[in-house]
Amino acid sequence: TTARANTGRLLADGSIVILLNTKAQPTKVATGTGVIQKLDWDGNVLWTYENSDLHHDVCPMPNGNVMAILWEELSAENLARVTPSRTDPLYSDVFVEIDTLTGEIAWEWHAHENMDLESFPLVPLSPRDEYAHANTCFPMNDGVLVSFRRLNAIFIIDRASGGVRWHKQDMSWGGQHDCQFLETGNILLFANGYNTSDLSFSRVIEFDPETDETVWEYKGRPLLTFYSPHISGAQRLASGNTLICEGGFGRLFEITADGTIVWEYVSPFELENERGPINWIFRAYRYAEDSTEIEGRLTAS
Repeated sequence: TTARANTGRLLADGSIVILLNTKAQPTKVATGTGVIQKLDWDGNVLWTYENSDLHHDVCPMPNGNVMAILWEELSAENLARVTPSRTDPLYSDVFVEIDTLTGEIAWEWHAHENMDLESFPLVPLSPRDEYAHANTCFPMNDGVLVSFRRLNAIFIIDRASGGVRWHKQDMSWGGQHDCQFLETGNILLFANGYNTSDLSFSRVIEFDPETDETVWEYKGRPLLTFYSPHISGAQRLASGNTLICEGGFGRLFEITADGTIVWEYVSPFELENERGPINWIFRAYRYAEDSTEIEGRLTAS
């Protein structure tokens, strides 16, 4: 099947887990995918999971399973709670752990069944075809950190009870992506800044979830030189620098703690879109040449 990758992560043995966009994806909601595959370093398929409701993210887990996000249609009762005037179907998110040996779902969490829908209405100007719009799953020891773009909120889900252990909502994030815990216990995320004011700009924010204090932030200099209204992400590197994916512009760049740009790259690869050519990059990760993921398999020229 001809497909293009949405996101992927290298594993310690040089294999990669990728989420693929296929022609089999559903038309009910945009940004669907359809297939997860694990490939070895030479591109041989080791494992495949197909589900037309897959979307946005897949994350390998320490036990060998993967975590992913699915869509499901809301019940009539919950549809009325989210948007009473709508009669067409509305879709919400399910977070699942998939057993890579059997293909069975080992754990699942349904957003519209476990959240207080009235406390988290869709943000103004958000399309009404979908509730919450999860774009990130970040497994933890006993929980999952998740991002809901159309709520401007991130949640920690307790895996055992299914309850929401913690959440933070900030309308200034403007549809955030790629929330993740750092080794310090702080949370890093990409705040897209979409539709938050008449001056839209993006930020990368690191904050302490215990104190709610922002401990580090990056903005463009000048301000409007850094903006991606959708997709995008960031990675804290071992050096203390931060790799940033300005997805809408297809730009990757690395900055020091004080915001100095070390290097940057703008993708020259374009695809035709109904609105014109695009060079989007959903997310990016940097791997050192001597890392376990690379480990002699590839040398820098």
